[in-house]
Amino acid sequence: MRATVIYDGDCGICNRLRELCGALDWFGTLDWIPQQSPEAARFGIPADALRDSMYLISADGPRHGWSAVKGVALRLPVTYIAGALAIRKRPLAALALAALFSPLMDAPGERAYKWVAQNRYRLPGSTCAVPVWDNRVE
Repeated sequence: MRATVIYDGDCGICNRLRELCGALDWFGTLDWIPQQSPEAARFGIPADALRDSMYLISADGPRHGWSAVKGVALRLPVTYIAGALAIRKRPLAALALAALFSPLMDAPGERAYKWVAQNRYRLPGSTCAVPVWDNRVE
């Protein structure tokens, strides 16, 4: 099943993530649309919400933030290959992987996601442009 990822097309980190995931999406299940594209509006998500978070739209409905990141990772075959190799090398890695994708990590994962999303224009490797809508900049 195909899914659509709506991301910040002005964010260097987001663009590198799109490129990496695109290369690892061996079955071509993800379509990537920048939030700045008129096409992103067809999903009915408010512009403010799109600016604050990445979205994954699939048959299961929309997911955003940490949930969307997990959803993208679970659509990439390399996630399962890396997991199998890690478990083969260290069986206890299965616990770490299970914890990472379990609801136990949702709260800390969402906090981490929000921090990165709010600071994405300030982090190394991102673009230097801070959007005009970002009123958090002094």
